[in-house]
Amino acid sequence: MLRQKKSGLVGLVLLWATMPALAGVDVGDKPVLVGKTLDGENVSLENLRGKMVLIDFWATWCGPCVTSMPHMKEMYAKYKDKGMVVLGVSLDRNAQAPAEFIKTNDIPWPTMMSPRGLSQEWGVSGIPCLFVIGPEGDVLWRGHPMASDQAIESAFEKHPPQLVDPSVLKTAREEMNRTKQALEAGELTKAFRSFSTIPQDARKDSQFATDIADVDSAIGRAADGLFAEVDELVTAQKYSDASGRLRDLIRGSAGTPIAARAKEKLDTLGKNPQARAAVEKADRESKAGTALDVAKKLQSDQKHELAYPRFRDVTTAFAGTPQATEAADFIGKYESDPVFMSAYNDKVVGGKAQSMLSLARTYAGAGSIDKARTKFKNVIDAFPNTKWAEQAKAELAKLK
Repeated sequence: MLRQKKSGLVGLVLLWATMPALAGVDVGDKPVLVGKTLDGENVSLENLRGKMVLIDFWATWCGPCVTSMPHMKEMYAKYKDKGMVVLGVSLDRNAQAPAEFIKTNDIPWPTMMSPRGLSQEWGVSGIPCLFVIGPEGDVLWRGHPMASDQAIESAFEKHPPQLVDPSVLKTAREEMNRTKQALEAGELTKAFRSFSTIPQDARKDSQFATDIADVDSAIGRAADGLFAEVDELVTAQKYSDASGRLRDLIRGSAGTPIAARAKEKLDTLGKNPQARAAVEKADRESKAGTALDVAKKLQSDQKHELAYPRFRDVTTAFAGTPQATEAADFIGKYESDPVFMSAYNDKVVGGKAQSMLSLARTYAGAGSIDKARTKFKNVIDAFPNTKWAEQAKAELAKLK
C-alpha cells in the first residue's frame, strides 16, 4: 500500500507485499522516536524540539533510496545552518551495510537502525519515505524525498526553527540596548564593553541579526575614530599614550574584531625600538607611581612603620624614576627623626634580631655549640652597632 500523497511519483519499494494497511504517523501527528545511532549516540525527537527535523526511512538495498541520497545531501547543505537536522532510519537487516554506505558516500547526518516495529508504527509501507517534523514536534509533511523541496521551503517559512535559546537572545538584546545607550551618550569604552558581551550565537536569529546591523556599523565608526587618534599619537611620537589607548580598546572590547585590530596595532608598535623603549619607560613609571601611592596612603593613615619600608622598596625596585626620587625624600625625613628610627628598630628590626638570638640560645641549651656560635655571629653581622649585636657578643664569649 502506498501512503505517499499528491507526489505523483512512483518507485517506492514495497516492504512486504502482503502488509495490511497501517494507520501510522501522518501530517498533524506528534510522533515519538527514541533510539541510538550507528555511532552509539542517543537520539530522540523530544531533544530536537526547536529544530526542523527530517526523518528518512531508507535501506541500502532500495534503489530509489540510493538515487535520492544526492538530493537529500543538497537539501541538507542548503538548510543545515538554518536549523534543519536529518536523521536516517535504516531498514537494513544489519548495521554493516548502512555503515559502509554512509562512509563511502559521505552522508553527513546520523543514522539509526529501525527498532523492531518502528516502520509499522509509523505506517511506512514503502521506502524511501521522508517525514518533515516542525519545531513544535508536529509532522508537517510526508512523502518521497525527491518531492520534498517545496514542502521543506514552505515549512521553513511557516514554522521557522528556533536557532537561538530564548535566554541567550534575551541577554543579547539587553546588551545591544546598553551598547546603543552608551554610544548615544558618547561613552565609547562602556559601549565597547557591552558590545563585546553580546553572545555571538544570537546572530543566528535572523531578526536579531537585522536589528544589530546598525549597532555593528556604529561601533565600527567609533572604533575607526579611535584608531585614527592612535595613529595621530604615533605620528607625534607619543608612544606611551598610543599604547595606553590601544590597551584600553583591547580590554574594553575583548573578544571582538576591534580588540583583534587593537592588538595587531599594539604588536606593530612594539616592534618599533623607539616606541618600545618609551612604552617600557612609561610602564615602569606607572608601576612605580602605584607603589609610591601605596606608601603615601600608609603615611597619611599614620602607619609610619609600614610606610617607611614601602618608600625604601620604591627606591630599590624603581631606581632612576621620578617616583624613586620622591620616595627618597620621604626616607630622608624618616631617617632624620631619631625617635622614629629608634622605635622602628626596636619593633621591626628588633623582632628579627630577637628571633635570631632566641634560636642561638636554643642551640646552646641543646648542646649544639657550633650552630649556636654561627647564629650569634649572624646577629652580630646583621645588626652591627646595636644592643642585639652586643648581647650576641656577650653570649658568644660565654660559650665553651
